[in-house]
Amino acid sequence: MGLVRFRSLRSHDTGNVVLVRRIEPKSGWATSSLLIGGLFGVFLVGLRNLAPWNYSWLYSKGDGALTQLGFEFFRKAPLFQWPLAAVPKYVVGSNMILPTENAVTNIFGKLVGEFIPGNFQFVGLWIVFCFALQGYFGAKLLSRFIDSGITQLFGSLFFVLSPALIYRVGVMNHYSLGSHWMILVALFLYFGTEFRTRAWGTLLFFAMLTSIYISAMLVVVFVAHQLKIYLQAKKVRITTFVLPLVASACGFWVMGYLSMSSSITGSNFFRLNALAWFNPGYSDRGSFSMVLNTVGNSRLRQLFSEEWEGFQYLGTVVAAGALLGLVNLRNTRILRNWREYAPIAIAACALFTFALSNHIVILHQEFNYWWPSSLFNLRQVFRGATRFGWPAYYLVTLFAVVQISRFVSVRKLKFGVTIAMVVMVAESSSGIAYVHREFSTSKPYVSSISDLKWNEISANHSKLVIYPNFDLQVGEVTGDAKVWVSRWFDLAKFAVDHDLSTNFGYVPRPLTDYIAAQNSQILNEMGNGKLQPKTIYVLANETIWERVSRANAANADAYKIDGLFVISTKG
Repeated sequence: MGLVRFRSLRSHDTGNVVLVRRIEPKSGWATSSLLIGGLFGVFLVGLRNLAPWNYSWLYSKGDGALTQLGFEFFRKAPLFQWPLAAVPKYVVGSNMILPTENAVTNIFGKLVGEFIPGNFQFVGLWIVFCFALQGYFGAKLLSRFIDSGITQLFGSLFFVLSPALIYRVGVMNHYSLGSHWMILVALFLYFGTEFRTRAWGTLLFFAMLTSIYISAMLVVVFVAHQLKIYLQAKKVRITTFVLPLVASACGFWVMGYLSMSSSITGSNFFRLNALAWFNPGYSDRGSFSMVLNTVGNSRLRQLFSEEWEGFQYLGTVVAAGALLGLVNLRNTRILRNWREYAPIAIAACALFTFALSNHIVILHQEFNYWWPSSLFNLRQVFRGATRFGWPAYYLVTLFAVVQISRFVSVRKLKFGVTIAMVVMVAESSSGIAYVHREFSTSKPYVSSISDLKWNEISANHSKLVIYPNFDLQVGEVTGDAKVWVSRWFDLAKFAVDHDLSTNFGYVPRPLTDYIAAQNSQILNEMGNGKLQPKTIYVLANETIWERVSRANAANADAYKIDGLFVISTKG
C-alpha cells in the first residue's frame, strides 16, 4: 500500500526475520483530526441537540425514539442488577436488554440520573464523540502507511466524511452503530507489529458493550491479526489469542445476551447490494452524489436506490483512488508482502460475502447460489447482516487514500490530497446537507395518549398490557394488531412516564414465541375472568372488550379513551 518503508528485525521469540514498519503515528496530527472530526459532528447534529436537557428531538427520529425510550426504561431499573444492561419493565418476560445496545452511554446516563432528576439524553454528545474518534483513528491508521503529517490529517477526513457512517447515524438513526471508529482501531492494531493483547482485549470488551455487530466484525479482524502473526513469526502465543476472546465473551455475558428470550428468524431479511460501494442513492428522491441529484431523473434514481439497510457508498474520489491502486498494484508492496495483507483481505472478503447473502442483488436483479446450511443458519442470528461489509469498506477507503497520496507524491502535486478532499466534500454535499437538515429539523412530540383519565387510571397500577400483541421484526403486522403500529410508542412512553411495566415494545430481535405465549396467556385470563391485579389492559378489538368488561364488571372498570378500549383491574 504505497509509501511504506520497512526495516528487518530479528524476532526475540523465534529468531526469524520479520518486517517491521519504521513509521510511528504522529499524535499531533491525529489530535488535529480529532478536533476536525468533532467539529464536523457538531455541525451535523447541531448545538441545540448537544444539550442533555434537549431530548424531545429524538422522539421524531424513527429508531432514535427507541433509543431514548430504552434509556428512560433503563434509568428506572435498579442500579445494581444483573445483567447490567437489563430493562426488566420493558417487554416483561422476554428478559429484554437495552433495545438499542450501547450499554456504555446508557450506564453513564443512569449514574448521572442518580443525581439529576428529569429526562435527558447524551445521544448528541455520543455522535460528536464518534466523529471525533473517527478522525483521530483515521489519522493513526494512515500513519502506518504515510509519512506526511498533513497528508494524514487530510486523509483522515475521508473516514470522517464516510457516507456509510453519516447515513447510518443521520438517516437510519442507529446511534450505537456510529462507532465505526472501533473498526479503524482494529485495523490500526492489525497493521501494527506488536501482539497488543491488552489493547485487543479492551477493544473487544467495549465493542461488545456498544454493538454486537461491530464486536463480531472485530473478532474476525482479531483472528486475522493472529493468523498474520503466525505467518510472519511461525508462532502464536496462547494467551495472546485466548485472552482477548475471553474479554469479548465477558462483554457478551455482562450485556445479558445469554438470558434474552428471542426467536432466530428472518434469514436474508436484509442483504447488501453487490454494487453498494458505487451506489450513491439512498432513496428514490436523493443520493450522496451531487452529480446524480443534478442530472438524474426519477427513473434513474429508482434504478440506483436499494435496500436502505445496506447503504455503503464509498464516494467518487475513494472509488477512483481504489481503481488507481488496482491498476498500479504491481508497483506496491502488497503482493510481495502477502503474509501481512492476505489474512485481512480474506477476513474482509468473507465478511462482505456474509453481508451479500446467498441471494445477490445487482440493480434490482437477484441471483441465487448455494450455501451450506450451517452458514445459512449463522446468518439468521444477524438480522442486519449487511453491516458486515464495513471492514471491507474501510479497507478499500484506506487503500484508496494511500494510493491517492502516493500518486500525488510521485507527481509532486503538493496540495493533491487536499484537492481530492475538497472534491469529496463537494460531491457528497447533497447527502451531508440532507443529514444536517434531518438532525436540525424535528417535529414536537405530541402523544395520542392525551385524555387526563389515563393519569387517574395509572395512579394505582403497575402494568400496562395490550392484546393482541405484535412483532415489528417479522414483516407486516396484520389483523387487530395493526392499530399498535402507529400507537405502541405512545403507550410505551406513557408506561415509562408512570412507572408501569409493558408486555410489548419494539425490540432488535424477533419475539415470535414470546408474542404467541403472551396472546395465549392474556386470552385465557380474559376468558376465565382472572385478570391480573393492578393491570391496565388495552385491547384493539371492541367486541372482545365489551365481552371482557361485562364478565369482569365486579373487579374491573372499562373505558373508551383516545380511541382505545381499556380495562382497568382493581386491587
